[in-house]
Amino acid sequence: MKQFLLVLCTGFVLFTFSCKNNDDDNPEEQLSYANIDVVTGLNLTDPSGAPIGQWRSPNSNRGDIAIFPNPAVDVVFVFSQNEDIRHIRIVAADCLIDSTTANIPELSTNLTFTLDEIEAAQLRDIPVDNFNGSLSLDFSDLPAGFYKVFFEQTSGDINWENIYLNSNSSGPIDFEWLDNQCN
Repeated sequence: MKQFLLVLCTGFVLFTFSCKNNDDDNPEEQLSYANIDVVTGLNLTDPSGAPIGQWRSPNSNRGDIAIFPNPAVDVVFVFSQNEDIRHIRIVAADCLIDSTTANIPELSTNLTFTLDEIEAAQLRDIPVDNFNGSLSLDFSDLPAGFYKVFFEQTSGDINWENIYLNSNSSGPIDFEWLDNQCN
């Protein structure tokens, strides 16, 4: 009887571990939208800064800062009436289609990145002296692709927005083409 119980218990343990959900093995994959170098969507804006919708689920936390147009050709404009920006940092990003995480835009408002994390990943650091509510940024030397633009305020708060730069594009947004740029 003891041997039967031992075999039964061993079989149960083996069955339990073999049925484990592999998604639990890598918690970073589950929270990929939270990585500093991942973009999961864009807040789309026209050349005047007017919102025109979203593509996918943006993992951004822009606060009261607007960056436009998005997607952009070479130059983007930054506007804010409420934030005093002292640094802008650019991080290259990979696009990831995340179809499992619900409410990425809402969850992203609770994300935080340290200045050390941003500085370690940055392509460019742009100091801003005497921010007067708007400025333009020339990204014509950057290759086409997805980027996170981080805004450090004098208060120490950090906000960010996802952008797509494509110097070869003009005209309507091709969503299928954007989808094809993602992993």
